[in-house]
Amino acid sequence: EDFGSLTVLLEGAAKRKIDLGSLRPRLVAMHKEARRIGLDNNASEMHREDALKLMAKIPESKEDIASLSEIGVASPSKKLRSAALAVLRQQREPMVGGEVLARWQRTSPSVRSELLPMLLERQEWIEALLLAVKQGSVQAGEIPPGDRQRIAQSANVQLREMAASLFS
Repeated sequence: EDFGSLTVLLEGAAKRKIDLGSLRPRLVAMHKEARRIGLDNNASEMHREDALKLMAKIPESKEDIASLSEIGVASPSKKLRSAALAVLRQQREPMVGGEVLARWQRTSPSVRSELLPMLLERQEWIEALLLAVKQGSVQAGEIPPGDRQRIAQSANVQLREMAASLFS
């Protein structure tokens, strides 16, 4: 399957606000195939990257979050990590932050620097990050000072209070 072309088609349809409802059954089938290839460690890196990019355009379920978190954290390929993180960014599930942070101890500092911007995108994920700091699995110093300040000035009172207790 040509996941790259379908990804471009979906991006164009989204920009032009074109309803692809009639294609829904085909898109579901393509998503299943993309999921199979994207999560297959034996598939080529290029096919996996294209499949993961397509998965980002058709976020389907939270059942992939653990597998995508593993790819986003542990893949030796920066392209695959980036593609997996792009899919995770599309998720609205609070559990994404916890899944990524559960793998934090196994990551290198360079990979952690790729993960932090994503974890700072949603309040639920920031909360998970602060809980990880509180539990000691993430060191407060691993969060750049500017990001710590931004959290400390959050409109969310709970995040501000957690940040004040952890970063002061």
